[in-house]
Amino acid sequence: MAGTVPAVVSGFAVTAAGPGVFVLDPAPGDAALIDRVLAGPLGPGTLAELVGVDPAGLAGADRVGLIQAFERVAGLVAGHQQAALAAVVAATTALGLDGEAARHEVGAALRLSPPVAAARTQVARTLVHRLPATLAALTAGRIGYLQARAVAETVTDLGLSDPA
Repeated sequence: MAGTVPAVVSGFAVTAAGPGVFVLDPAPGDAALIDRVLAGPLGPGTLAELVGVDPAGLAGADRVGLIQAFERVAGLVAGHQQAALAAVVAATTALGLDGEAARHEVGAALRLSPPVAAARTQVARTLVHRLPATLAALTAGRIGYLQARAVAETVTDLGLSDPA
């Protein structure tokens, strides 16, 4: 085994620069993956690909890109979670209960206080029923949950009637 150089060490590509001297460069596949995630559509396998990236093996700009890529994936997940939260509200209403009662089920499931659960269900309801373009931007990872929540809360604060 002496004298052999491994192709990759913890996210780095290893090249021989001379006798007994090796150079560690960021693994090229990881930078390309990050670029693809930042530029292209997200899918269910995106997170699985990203968790395999070793941040220590990335160049500085690619480390920041990895953070951005994870934020895009978080938006994808948050967007789908909004639809699920709104579905719980709709199911609660279908049982003849006030949609606000969904906060109890959501709060218990997510270990949230009643006020926080109520806010989460209201944001989801607003995104699904009143702001589908904002929800689409969240699900596509173009904006984050905090931005989507701010838009939803602002629209709710305007006091317009909810079409749902």
